Amino acid sequence: MKRVYYLDVTKVVGIILVVFVAHAKTFMNDKLSIIYHLYDIVGTLGVPLFVLVSGALILNKTSLTNWKGVKFFYLHNLITIWVTAEIWIVVFYLITSNNYSIKELSMNMLLINKPADHLWYIRMIVTYYFVLPAISYLLRSKNTEYLLWMISLLVLCFTFFFNGYHMLFNNGLVSSPKLSYFCYLIYFLLGYFISNRYFKKIPLWAIVVLFILPLLFLYFYLGQENIFLWYDNPLILLSSIGLFELLRRTTIDNEDAKRKKFVITLSKMSFGIYLSHFLILEVIRKMNLFYKDWSDVSIFLITGFASFIFSILLMKICGVSKLLSRALFRF
Repeated sequence: MKRVYYLDVTKVVGIILVVFVAHAKTFMNDKLSIIYHLYDIVGTLGVPLFVLVSGALILNKTSLTNWKGVKFFYLHNLITIWVTAEIWIVVFYLITSNNYSIKELSMNMLLINKPADHLWYIRMIVTYYFVLPAISYLLRSKNTEYLLWMISLLVLCFTFFFNGYHMLFNNGLVSSPKLSYFCYLIYFLLGYFISNRYFKKIPLWAIVVLFILPLLFLYFYLGQENIFLWYDNPLILLSSIGLFELLRRTTIDNEDAKRKKFVITLSKMSFGIYLSHFLILEVIRKMNLFYKDWSDVSIFLITGFASFIFSILLMKICGVSKLLSRALFRF
């Protein structure tokens, strides 16, 4: 499949947001500061951007309409990402667990339990890779299309609409922990529709408003409170749609060749960076490498950049073996 440059740009933006929000939440002690709130809110858009890109790439595969294409997808996409997932689940279990248990590790590897830290994303993405061929079939079939819209409406009602109602009328910013995995279906579908220019008639100024206004609302709504913010929040959904469409419209495909090559390379590395950046975070957290009089912002910026550099160097070193690089980072 030919590379779509704005999707590469989106992945780079997404990984920057994901890495730095993880470090902000870990190393910034003042959870009521303006900078923390701003980055907590904006950084939450990182994961939705990745899911939107996945929807754009996978649901546009016409090969998923036949069994041969589905078989190829399972063998070359699902199995490979699952192998990578198993490796990192074991690595982070050994790093983060104090009491080792074969039973607990087995439950993590079978994705029955949620793996450590950021690897919850692995469980979610592997689960969706199982069902994306079926979603693609429902999306393209006129006879069953209504079933997909019924399922999507139910997901919207029990996640985004439910949480939006409580946010507006019950003065609470809530998530639906037992249902939150369903919310990613909406992101996958929107990735498909946005990539096929379903929003092209909306004026650019309206897209900018769609991106910024929900973030401003969240910022002033949160005020000085440290409240858990998740991806099933309707305002995060709206802002993610705005940012993704904005990147689609404003990305210049014929920009400087060296810059474009750098962006594409970083895009290819993004999944590996996501998987490995927590290694340096864990090292810094356990060894307490920073002085107490350093500012929160300094620590979170330094550790964030260090994670990026470390992850890229690790991938370059492992790149001497294509098999190792593919197994560890899918790069």
